[in-house]
Amino acid sequence: MAINDLINEVNSIQTKKQAIKEAITAKGVTSEGKLSKFADEIKQISTGEPDWYMINRMRLKDGKERLLVRSNVRDFTSIDIKQLTEMGGGVYNESNSLRARVEQDFHIVNGTFFKNKESLAVYNETHEDVAISSDTHNDNYKFIYSFEGKPKKEVIFSDVNSYNYLKPFQNKPLLDRTAIYLKGTPYKPNRVVSFNNTKDFINASAKPQQFQTADITDKPIEVMPIDSTMFIFASQAQANMAAGFISLSIDNDSRTVSKIALDPIDQCFHSINVTTDTAGTKLYISTDWYTSLPMGHYMYIITFDQNTYAVFVGINYVVNADGLKEKNIEVYPYRISIVNNYNIVNGQIAPNKSNIPKDILIRYPVAEWYINLGATNTIYSTEVKALRKKVLADNGTPEPENDKESL
Repeated sequence: MAINDLINEVNSIQTKKQAIKEAITAKGVTSEGKLSKFADEIKQISTGEPDWYMINRMRLKDGKERLLVRSNVRDFTSIDIKQLTEMGGGVYNESNSLRARVEQDFHIVNGTFFKNKESLAVYNETHEDVAISSDTHNDNYKFIYSFEGKPKKEVIFSDVNSYNYLKPFQNKPLLDRTAIYLKGTPYKPNRVVSFNNTKDFINASAKPQQFQTADITDKPIEVMPIDSTMFIFASQAQANMAAGFISLSIDNDSRTVSKIALDPIDQCFHSINVTTDTAGTKLYISTDWYTSLPMGHYMYIITFDQNTYAVFVGINYVVNADGLKEKNIEVYPYRISIVNNYNIVNGQIAPNKSNIPKDILIRYPVAEWYINLGATNTIYSTEVKALRKKVLADNGTPEPENDKESL
């Protein structure tokens, strides 16, 4: 072999070694660039699902704001969080690091982005600074993940406010962050009972959106925007024995009020079929119903035959492994039940529940639904008429009543 051919062959080997090193590094594994090490390094490359990240704004009890990121990445050693302020012309000013904390409990996530729409258990990362300002120029964030023996990963979330709404803070636990007070007119479009002319007593500026589905009705169904915090609570798939109350009325002098409980539809939070609730399951799998809705978080109430459901819908972005945003639609339906009373069973409080069939709802021209996912103890310990009176008084909308206690 001529000397020039030998030199060319050596150069070719070096070029290929460099290409292999770069390919291994691109997969998140540090490479020494040595032929003897390539086999072991390649074995370290994960063949699992690609990395993904979702961000939500959340309101704390004291009114301060934090960020919550749901992700499938678990093997990081630390997270550095930066707030990015838009200066114009594509230029951003980077803040000092926000303090980060990883919540080691599992969280449920589902949606159209994920294979087979099965629920996944993931970790949450959050920041715990005292407060952050998140106006339209400051709603961009960089999360920097560090790993042992692997390159860092940077994930940027931009324009977070545009799809993560937080309602104004009032410092009133019965009204803030995880509460909604819907008032609407029950009507029966075909197979279901839905509600129109819907308003949120607590957040009067919220305007309902509509979606249509030929699957169940040819009439539009109204959904109400909710705080991003309330949606995150709903996505935790926890039964709530004292979630609020339902009030049905003909007029102010003829009203019935009962506490309500929420129970998640099991099919929606597991990869196996563990429920016979076909209507609840349909509400979960029919994500195509919501494709016309703007980005954000919503709730609506609907009745199929003998069961009534509160359905929480989140339309968010998933940032994938390449840093690109993809739309994801999450749906978390809960069955609503009337609580007749509470019993003690095996030392635990257990609600005695009954369903809310549609033939009851359509008797009344007005329905009110108060749901608060973060005030279970207060709701449980307060008599229902006094609870409704307290909520309305705190809201600045007191009303004389002559209520019955139950449906």
